[in-house]
Amino acid sequence: MLVPITQAIQVVEKYGSKFKTVFANEPEYEQFKNYLSGLVVVEKKNFSQIASHIINSTDKTNISRFMNNQLWEGKELNDKRVEFINENTKKYDRNKPGYLILDDTLDEHAGRKHYK
Repeated sequence: MLVPITQAIQVVEKYGSKFKTVFANEPEYEQFKNYLSGLVVVEKKNFSQIASHIINSTDKTNISRFMNNQLWEGKELNDKRVEFINENTKKYDRNKPGYLILDDTLDEHAGRKHYK
């Protein structure tokens, strides 16, 4: 199922701003959000497939160029990611049970079986 990416998905918009300082300019930051959105919605997680789903991109090589750009540091981005996870999980007690909720809204459904 083709899921076109016309803008960053809601969760990326909500939390992506935490990583904005890693990037040298706004176009790089927008490519970052497109890439993250693609990782969520595209079935095959590769540059080509993600790029083919981005509707507003004028150049389908943007994702590849973004990932190979020397203006931002992977280590800095990863450090921000770890910091973000730590900040957002401090309130949880590791000794209490947790829950993982999977939302398959964007998954293609086939067949006729209905669950009650």
